[in-house]
Amino acid sequence: DFVADVLSAEDQEDLEGLARNIAAIGIHNPIHVRPDAEGGYVIISGERRWRAAGIAGLDVVPCLVAADGELDVGRNTLTQLSENLQRSNLKLLDVAHALKRCLDETGLGQVELAKELGKSKSWVSKYLALLKADGPLRAALEEGYLGNPETARMFGRLIEGQQEKLLRRARTQQLPISHAEVAKLDKRRGKDSPPQQGDGASPRRVG
Repeated sequence: DFVADVLSAEDQEDLEGLARNIAAIGIHNPIHVRPDAEGGYVIISGERRWRAAGIAGLDVVPCLVAADGELDVGRNTLTQLSENLQRSNLKLLDVAHALKRCLDETGLGQVELAKELGKSKSWVSKYLALLKADGPLRAALEEGYLGNPETARMFGRLIEGQQEKLLRRARTQQLPISHAEVAKLDKRRGKDSPPQQGDGASPRRVG
């Protein structure tokens, strides 16, 4: 999914550039689709081309329809995810759900999936960890106000009052939550936390 069908200025500019190219020379690389249960088609790869064709005013686009033997649901999901990861406006939670879906449908492990996507296992693990988010963190992820998993991880360690304050400001300003500000608050939280047994603090003498 494009984020609520709202594109960044950069993404919109790219789409309009692709639309001008399509209007001038057409689509030479067909869109890959598969039939759905309702008699229509689901795009496996080529959503940007499809959207750009609409901007260019095309009513019809060339498509390659997957044959029955090619309808590997897991592989189609993996193809869709690989293409979608090239976009810059994906919500973190959308990526996390897509990764989980790929794991479920392909039978791949996290290491194999990471290799298929050209990513590291830790990259996959960080996204999957977001599926456990709740409270203000969950809301910030669902509304697209956190820009990367590391920001989300630090945001989740803040006290709930700080999380809510940052989320309210993001909603008001309609801007992402600042990574730098979250990192600063997280660092301060670490300094303010009392030393725990086993963290290197000297035991207090009693007696």
